[in-house]
Amino acid sequence: MKFSGIRAKSSLPILLLAIVLIITVVIFSHLLSLQKSALDEQTDVFEKAISLVLNADRDLYQAKLAEINLVTAGSSVQQEQDRQDNAQQVKERFAEYRNKLSHYPDLVAKFETFDLHFQQWLQSSNQLVAAQDSHQFTMFDALTADSNTKFEQLRDILDAAGLATEQQAEQSLVQVEQTISKFIMLSLLVLLVSLGLAAWFSYTVPKVLSEQVNELTNNIKQIADGDGDLTKRLTSATKDEFSDLATEFNNFIEALQRLISNVLEESAKLEQLTITLSDSAEKTKSITDTLNGASDTIVSAVHEMSVSSEEMSTGATVTAQEAEQSNGLINSGLEVVQKSTQCIELFSNDMSVAIDSSAELQKSSESISSVLDVIRSVAEQTNLLALNAAIEAARAGEHGRGFAVVADEVRTLATRTQDSTNDIQTMIDQLKLRVNESAAAIESGRKNANVTAETFTEANQVFQSLQDSFVRVNELSIKTALATEEQTKVSAEVSHSLSELNDQAVSASSVAEASEQLTSDIRSLSNNLNAIVARFKV
Repeated sequence: MKFSGIRAKSSLPILLLAIVLIITVVIFSHLLSLQKSALDEQTDVFEKAISLVLNADRDLYQAKLAEINLVTAGSSVQQEQDRQDNAQQVKERFAEYRNKLSHYPDLVAKFETFDLHFQQWLQSSNQLVAAQDSHQFTMFDALTADSNTKFEQLRDILDAAGLATEQQAEQSLVQVEQTISKFIMLSLLVLLVSLGLAAWFSYTVPKVLSEQVNELTNNIKQIADGDGDLTKRLTSATKDEFSDLATEFNNFIEALQRLISNVLEESAKLEQLTITLSDSAEKTKSITDTLNGASDTIVSAVHEMSVSSEEMSTGATVTAQEAEQSNGLINSGLEVVQKSTQCIELFSNDMSVAIDSSAELQKSSESISSVLDVIRSVAEQTNLLALNAAIEAARAGEHGRGFAVVADEVRTLATRTQDSTNDIQTMIDQLKLRVNESAAAIESGRKNANVTAETFTEANQVFQSLQDSFVRVNELSIKTALATEEQTKVSAEVSHSLSELNDQAVSASSVAEASEQLTSDIRSLSNNLNAIVARFKV
């Protein structure tokens, strides 16, 4: 990106404000960090150090109180343990106090004598307690005074440590507040300076850009209002996008200048071509008119031939359809003849079965006659036996009356049986007569059926020959129909092609007329183009 460009110029105020914002954020972040550090230091260091000093002072007082109790009340293990524990806690708490303030060596150095004074006090306290235990009362007062003095000295050190820690905490707060004040003043100064620079750039950059735009606009307007003078060029004193725009615009004007020059040269050539094109269009129109008349005559002749072919194709198709229908009827007749032949064969078979049944019936009638003869003989013998029985009963007198009645009934039954046998014989004779007549009639029907079957066989052969003939007629009709249909298609294609040729001829005639009109229009456009480009100065 060029720093002299429009983008760089227009981005300066925003970039400057962004830098100011970043600096401000960094400063305030540092201020917040300082405040947090100060608070952490106050909480984690000074307050805890002061608390340790106070607790150490309390433990020292508790140790002193245990010492007094041991001296006044006598030896006690619990009191001695409390004294030792509290004394040890004083030492440990002050050591922790020093550790908390390790970052402040000057402050810690003020209390280097604490260990010495602590040991002196502890030694004095131990001597006092030992004197009490050994009942050395002569040294008791001196040891008590020495212990109290060492105790007060040690307490003074603890009090001084607490006071010094409070003063150091206040001093640290003051330093932090001063640092914060300096950073705030610095940030305000940077903010004011940056805002001033941003305001100056915000006013200056748009003003300069507006002046450059107006200058380029005036130069372009002069070129546009100069009656098409393509020899003028734009100028720009700056090294930014406006300078690039002026350069590219000058390149465009130069290319346009060359284009207009070429258009003028080609326009003259176009005028000559329009004259030649006009002559060609007139010749083309004359040729297409002649071709159009010839194609009309050919189309009419081919159309008549196509109509004749269609009529022949229709007749052949109808003949084929009639032959197909006749073939169907012949097939139906063949089926009927075949069915009739089958029925006659079945009828002949049934006649043979009937003849066989009549013969069997005749045999059965003869068997029945034989049985009737036996029954008749038995009836006669029964009648004779009944007659003999009646005679014997009459001889028996009164004792044979019942037997005579039975014999009479038996004779009566024998007489009836004989009469019935005679009737049956009469009917069987009639049945034989009818069976013989039926057998003769069935035999005659079977012979007639055989003759009829032979006749149907001959008729089937005639129908088969007729069917073969119609099949050949149908095939010839189909071939004729296909040939005429193919001829019709060819005629239709020729007619269609000639129609298309005629249409093309008509279209060519129209195109010729349009070309002639187009030539006139092109000549007019060429004249107008010459008039337009003549305005430009190249």
